[in-house]
Amino acid sequence: MFLVASPRVALRGITRTDDRCATELVDYCEAENVPFTTFNTFAEISATVKKIAAGKLDVKDAATGRQ
Repeated sequence: MFLVASPRVALRGITRTDDRCATELVDYCEAENVPFTTFNTFAEISATVKKIAAGKLDVKDAATGRQ
């Protein structure tokens, strides 16, 4: 499973190139049926990873695709 930053993520120093790369990775994952999830904050993804590590969330259930 890939963890992909949403193009909507507002980070200091983000550039148009970063935005395009995130969008291209999402497009690739969808085209190739690669499980992934997007996130809007690092706190969001940290919480998801902690749930997976604790056995409270299955990786397949975490791979929600484009949000």
